[in-house]
Amino acid sequence: MTGAAVERVYRRLMGMVNRGRVKLVDDSGAVQKLQVDLGPTAADGSSLGLKDQLPHMVGYGDISNPPPGTHVVVLCLGDGRTDGVAIASNDQAGRYKNAAPGERGIINQLTGAYILLGASQITIHAAGQDVVVNGAATATLNASVGVQVNAPWLKVSGDVIDTSGTNAVTLKQLRDDYNAHHHPPSATDPTDHPAT
Repeated sequence: MTGAAVERVYRRLMGMVNRGRVKLVDDSGAVQKLQVDLGPTAADGSSLGLKDQLPHMVGYGDISNPPPGTHVVVLCLGDGRTDGVAIASNDQAGRYKNAAPGERGIINQLTGAYILLGASQITIHAAGQDVVVNGAATATLNASVGVQVNAPWLKVSGDVIDTSGTNAVTLKQLRDDYNAHHHPPSATDPTDHPAT
């Protein structure tokens, strides 16, 4: 192989893998499309390597919309920088840091909310946002030690049954029975209601 041929192969290989930054995202179609600035920049500040409608291959089941400025790796299969596809993305400013070996999670880098499957516990950090679970016929929480709720109030729209494995009476039924129950007046407290 001649030196010129080796040089052509070398340039072709070097152009296959590129780094760039996300400018815009189109998340409306079957495949997410990115506008990516692969550089370099011209004297007037415009990009010489702006590529539009690059497919972004997001992992199966993952949902993401990388913000502008996110770093991406683009694999170009055609001649030069044509036929590109973004195969990886990373927002350095919002990346979750200091995960222990084997830990995995998801993060909203704009709000700081995350779910971490940690080495010793599973953590859901809502970052001040509401947490909503929709569409469940039954939601079951199994804990071997207990459940603790630290909140100024607990609201339940339906009835509450305690010791549900052996008791079918709701707290509302107990409260209604208690409110309907009265004692006869006594000499010491004539304000007692009549017996019912």
